[in-house]
Amino acid sequence: PTSREWTGAVTAAYRRAVATNADFVANLSYSYRSDGFQDVFNSTPIEDASLLNFSTGVEFGHVDILAFVTNALD
Repeated sequence: PTSREWTGAVTAAYRRAVATNADFVANLSYSYRSDGFQDVFNSTPIEDASLLNFSTGVEFGHVDILAFVTNALD
């Protein structure tokens, strides 16, 4: 039950020094799951789903200032 025929995910990360002890960072992730069924009798369908998340910000040594967006497609 709840197995999907297709699943996939892609992630990208970027980092660039913008000053001494300060880095700009950005992360992006996308995942996909095809449709399927919730139970062994195939009586409860589950729709396909796409999920896009990203974050960006600045890291200062041990301190991070970041903004996050979760499920940007919904």
